[in-house]
Amino acid sequence: MRTLLRQKKLKLLLSLATLLVVGGFVCKQSLNHVQVRQEAAQAQSVTQNYIHNFDPEQYMRAGTDFFNPRYSPLRLNKPLDQIDRTYDYPFQHLEKIENRLKHVDRRTALKGIFEKITCGAQSDHERHLAVLNFLYRAAYHNAFVQPMYEDKQAVFDPLVLLELGEMRCGAVARVAADLFDAAGYRTRLVQAYAHTTAEIHYDGGWHLFEADLAGGPPVLSEGRIPSVEELAECPFLIDRVPTHFEGYVAPQRVTVLHQSRRKRIDSHMAPQKADEGKSPIYPSYFFFSKKALGNTEASYYYKTATPEEAANSKWYGWDYYVTTTDRWKLTDFEPRHEPDPPEFKDVSVQGDKFVLEWLPARDSDHDLLGYRVYVSSQSRGWNYQDIQAPANVKKYFLGGWKPQMYDNLFKEPPRDVAFFETQSTSLELSLPNDGTPVYVTVMPFDKHGESVGRRLYNMSPELRLSH
Repeated sequence: MRTLLRQKKLKLLLSLATLLVVGGFVCKQSLNHVQVRQEAAQAQSVTQNYIHNFDPEQYMRAGTDFFNPRYSPLRLNKPLDQIDRTYDYPFQHLEKIENRLKHVDRRTALKGIFEKITCGAQSDHERHLAVLNFLYRAAYHNAFVQPMYEDKQAVFDPLVLLELGEMRCGAVARVAADLFDAAGYRTRLVQAYAHTTAEIHYDGGWHLFEADLAGGPPVLSEGRIPSVEELAECPFLIDRVPTHFEGYVAPQRVTVLHQSRRKRIDSHMAPQKADEGKSPIYPSYFFFSKKALGNTEASYYYKTATPEEAANSKWYGWDYYVTTTDRWKLTDFEPRHEPDPPEFKDVSVQGDKFVLEWLPARDSDHDLLGYRVYVSSQSRGWNYQDIQAPANVKKYFLGGWKPQMYDNLFKEPPRDVAFFETQSTSLELSLPNDGTPVYVTVMPFDKHGESVGRRLYNMSPELRLSH
């Protein structure tokens, strides 16, 4: 009997112990579920607030505020010649931005940003142009530094990059791809020579999305934006677009603008470093030259991360990808060079006329045809921050870059007073006798650019002349 009682008592104790263990596990599980729900609710709230407060105009103003101290290499507290332009970055600032965005759901936020940017667009083509216009401005190509972790890994988190406002080609291409991907589009990266860009798929085909190398309106073929593969059939068509305007305006070149007799600091693309002392290279070389791309294996990069993998990735899934080697058509040609902006040499008054003189524009493949001189009663709407020129030139220069000037950067200067085409490097101008000022721009043009229909070339500073 006693043995039986002991057995029943033992079973009861075991049952109670089991209940306590299971109950504790259930309780812990319930607490975990509550915590997960709370974190999800917090993330949703933070994300919605982020989207609500996201003002595209603010990001575009910031990205074109080239001389803002936020982009200055001085923040690294290093001499310029000691800055590693690939790996140096203000890492503490980067960490603060990451912490601020820690609870924002990337995919939801990207979709919300895309909808804001493309509001009012009626077609995929118009949405393409809207995002392109946004990233032209919001992504400043800083030649001194690029977003980088201390372990020398690149920053590819799209929201962090947008907050930082500075991106080089591979970063802005990924931001574009992530924005379109969040909106349901297929995307891929395109590997050119020392340059990365993107393509977006819609209307049954791929379309080049180039937000770093080029500026202004993209190349169109029969009213549509072609793919790199399509452009390869006419490789010089891409040379229609202005490619170095921002590079000349932004700080990395301002100290050497109009010093073509001196060594120029490279600011735009890595290949240019091999050609220091030469004028800029037309973009066709980086995309379609067999000499440049013949030994490059990868052609396209396809991101393969699932939404969950991207959300849990420091690089928003860009560590998951596949590459293909199905290269587009390459053509055997040497680089073509654009002419540099002309340097004003002298401005003098002779009688009732102004006499302008400038140095021959450097054009490293020697196909310069001449100069177009625009004379107008109104400003072209932008100017360089500063120039190095003789005092009798500089007194007519009204410099100072402002972000709102970007809207006019890729427009042909007005010419309501006079317009000249000349091979000479001097010009006489008669001005109104009533003291009304006129604005003058000199723009070189070359044989290659004219052959492909280019209208905008690297321009001189704008001078304001008056008696």
